[in-house]
Amino acid sequence: MAPVEASQPSSFLANAQALVPKLVHTDETPLEVVSFEPDDTVFLRHRRIVQDSITILESTWFSTGADFIVDFGGHRTGHLSFHLGARGINIDSPVRLRLTFGEVPGDVAEEFYPSKSWISTSWFPIEVITVDDLPQQVRISRRHAFRYVRFQVLEVSKKYKVRFHDIKSHAVTSAVKIVKPIDLEGFQAIDEVGLRTLRDCMQTVFEDGPRRDRRVWLGDLRLQALVNYVTYQSNDLVKRCLYLFAGLQVDNKVMACLYERPKPTASGDYTLDYELLFVVALLEYVQATHDTVTGLQLFPLCQQILVRNLHDFICDGVFTPQTDVWYFIDWQDRLDRLASMQGVFIFALKAAQQLGKLINVTVDYSTEIEKLSEGALSFFDKGKGVFVSNGQVSWASQAWMGVAQVLSPKQHVQAILTAIRDPDAIKANTPYSYHYVLEGLHRNGAKEECLALAKQYYGGMVERGADTFWEAYSESDSEFSPYDDVHNNSFCHAWSCTVSWFLRV
Repeated sequence: MAPVEASQPSSFLANAQALVPKLVHTDETPLEVVSFEPDDTVFLRHRRIVQDSITILESTWFSTGADFIVDFGGHRTGHLSFHLGARGINIDSPVRLRLTFGEVPGDVAEEFYPSKSWISTSWFPIEVITVDDLPQQVRISRRHAFRYVRFQVLEVSKKYKVRFHDIKSHAVTSAVKIVKPIDLEGFQAIDEVGLRTLRDCMQTVFEDGPRRDRRVWLGDLRLQALVNYVTYQSNDLVKRCLYLFAGLQVDNKVMACLYERPKPTASGDYTLDYELLFVVALLEYVQATHDTVTGLQLFPLCQQILVRNLHDFICDGVFTPQTDVWYFIDWQDRLDRLASMQGVFIFALKAAQQLGKLINVTVDYSTEIEKLSEGALSFFDKGKGVFVSNGQVSWASQAWMGVAQVLSPKQHVQAILTAIRDPDAIKANTPYSYHYVLEGLHRNGAKEECLALAKQYYGGMVERGADTFWEAYSESDSEFSPYDDVHNNSFCHAWSCTVSWFLRV
């Protein structure tokens, strides 16, 4: 293997910071004043009722206890502003307001507390503000992701009333190019939602979700980048994120996610499958952009990732887990991840082999690929025609082995479809895992089956009220949450937008 000179992480960070994009700002006004009534026949648990045109607010004055919801008609990421007027004997005290920002009806129609969430409830999209010196223009400094805003007047003096006028959202995104939804029967609305999802997550990095977590995760980045290459084509944003991950290593490891502000910082989360996907993400970036300079700069890091992890986790060609390492694959507690991780390793090795050819670096991972591919066969049950991981059949095992392509295309397609039809198989629990099921079908030539499953899953979300695709989705449970509280879910999550990639490749 020919040596490749490695750059220093400090230079990677400098490269990343030189690529901070400008944000596009768009002002929008709400369309209607609405309310919601509980309705068990509606998937999102509430039926929307139009109360009045938004113009009604121009002539309405409010006292303590006032409560109304405005609907902007679609999802956006941005800030809120409004003019707060006052009328009365005299303005003798401030007014206290509570604003709640909603991506879905439950955000503005249900109470957030008490909560069972095991991640911080400070993510709940609530603002309680006290406004002095009325009348005045109010702008909420914190950025939110929302379609609905609920206004509650918590306290105001009995000597005056307040009016909300000129309510506006100031949407922001770094997606500049106008992209039309695909003209394919049955998919136009689905694609529109996919494009909007990615648009609202494209800020100064590819955020996983603009409401929560508002940071870049490596596994999400690969999927966002794929869609970006065939839609918005903000390829420097992908490059920026790759350099950020490379420049913020911890103990020579690429971490699972990064915080951008107040300064770029690595999180404490290390996820083995995400680190391996850095290799794949770099390959796909070079394939999409022909930027071999960046490929050459970051390829030594790919080599280091593979050498270290092959040593630490592969024994006799088979993945061997360590108890203190997080293997994500899916938000699914019952999932056995051994077979999936075997597939991730092979996928990354094959990507490195391809990348070496693209950037004219002599590398040869054929021995490792062959050995791990042989090891993968130890998971394959010929009688059942599926991969079995510690006695368990799952969609994820079939998906990752299908992406790794260790059998014939026909066998992989059959394995995935067999698992899908098996009521006892562990299903994919999130759009992230669904992506790899779809990619396993697509890579093995089953585009028709891929799009049929995509239409069922993503189309189901659209039919059930999605303006943007959700982080987690169970067709039978609108309150499913990996965090034990649906109110802490992200309802615009970019790992869920890849249907827009499948429709274009």
